Amino acid sequence: MTQSQLHLNANWRYEEYGPRRHYVIEAWLGGQRSGRAHGWFEEGRQFVLEKIEMDRSQRSRGYETAMIEELRAKAREKRCGEFVIQGVRAANRGAIRLYESIGAKPIQTDSDIYAYVISPP
Repeated sequence: MTQSQLHLNANWRYEEYGPRRHYVIEAWLGGQRSGRAHGWFEEGRQFVLEKIEMDRSQRSRGYETAMIEELRAKAREKRCGEFVIQGVRAANRGAIRLYESIGAKPIQTDSDIYAYVISPP
């Protein structure tokens, strides 16, 4: 993957509720939206990734990692103490490999659902 192939378009203030800022970030490849991620953050506290999606044909090429690294940079910029990836199913081995490869640690939140946390982001 070269960075010239991937374009990330972010709206860091998609919606606001008090101190919570909801965001959306889109991955564009060849002029087409190929993926997106969304969640929320509270400046100085926590940065949460609720969902990340990538077209099947574009998976495992580093694009998801590039999106997450962009989000982690924003978390650091906003002085968040941790980066949390929510709602990861225990059966989603591909996602778990990705999150563990970037240093995220699992926390079980339900019988088959985990959050993955990187602290500091």
